[in-house]
Amino acid sequence: MNSNDLIVSTFLIGVIRLLRLGEISIDQAHFLIFSPGGLSRIEGNDDLKG
Repeated sequence: MNSNDLIVSTFLIGVIRLLRLGEISIDQAHFLIFSPGGLSRIEGNDDLKG
């Protein structure tokens, strides 16, 4: 597993945990995971290149 996979996996686990705790809705989770803005922030992060 490379660092990009680790970061994405950690993010997804966090979103799932928030869902299970009832802190966010399914719609909010969907937006966090699939919004173009979220992908742009990950792709634009120099620490994640490699």
